[in-house]
Amino acid sequence: MLQGDRVTLRAVERTDLGAIHAMRNDPSLEGLVYGAPLPRSLAELEVQFESEQAIPAEQRGEAKFVIDQSGVVVGRCDLFEIDRVSGTARIGVTVDAGHQDGGIGTETVELLLRYAFRDLGLRRVWCDILADNKRSIRMCEKCGFVEEGRLRDHYWYDGAQRDAVVLAILRGEWEAR
Repeated sequence: MLQGDRVTLRAVERTDLGAIHAMRNDPSLEGLVYGAPLPRSLAELEVQFESEQAIPAEQRGEAKFVIDQSGVVVGRCDLFEIDRVSGTARIGVTVDAGHQDGGIGTETVELLLRYAFRDLGLRRVWCDILADNKRSIRMCEKCGFVEEGRLRDHYWYDGAQRDAVVLAILRGEWEAR
């Protein structure tokens, strides 16, 4: 569990799947993350949850959390593609539409970075964001991420191919902040 001033990042529990299901099926959220989202049933998420529980997170190369604010799930976040040899991981954050613009995303990213660099000993955390998603790009830059490049025509979103921006932060940059 990672504790911030306003949010707690904690392990995903079966009782959280309803809130995750709602976010995964909200095109305004998932479209910005994955391009055109595919509908996911609650049963599908339950099967995925059960299969993931059978394998330790370290072996899966990921750390999945829900963003909890005073007992309410307001988002989800992950460190995934964790590569302990290279010391890298990819980050993903989704905040429910009703809880955006209040600094929850920024606090979540800061907590994940502290966990990645201090607790896991990683050296680089990165993400790719739909280039049209200016809000998320600004949030990452506010947390110290630097744009490293662009993946041209990487995602299909809103009826067209869209670029993705790759951003990353190194442990030394995080420590210097």
